[in-house]
Amino acid sequence: MADDENKAGTDRANVGRDNGADILLSIHFNGANGIARGTGTLVRPRRDNVNFAEDTALAERVNDATYGAILAHDAGARYRGVKSERQLAVLSDPQLGNTALYHPLRAALLEVEFIDHEDVDKLLSITDGYEQVRQDICDAIAATLLEDLRRKQ
Repeated sequence: MADDENKAGTDRANVGRDNGADILLSIHFNGANGIARGTGTLVRPRRDNVNFAEDTALAERVNDATYGAILAHDAGARYRGVKSERQLAVLSDPQLGNTALYHPLRAALLEVEFIDHEDVDKLLSITDGYEQVRQDICDAIAATLLEDLRRKQ
């Protein structure tokens, strides 16, 4: 059994770079105030991102697929969209190995939902059928990434 280790964002980006990844998708579940909810995806801001257009296009596809999977089970799902106003270490071009001349690794951070919201907690871990909701989210993300990789070949 592997150890569960919480790596720093820069270390996570290095794993993608060092292993020749085409995509680094960091998947998270948000928590805020018990009221906020929705699916949103983050990319590094344009000023510090040589892959901004590619990262944003990937983020939009992943976000749309994830939101659609949740919406299919919960009419209260909320679409938060793609945002790029924060510097996140896991999306750092230098750590990903991206430069202006060579930028093979596209990256985004998916915030699936706010797990401190009561309806989301029920949807993902309590209500009958929660396993199917989780599976549908995973399938949507996987299908989107596979389709994206096929487009890039």
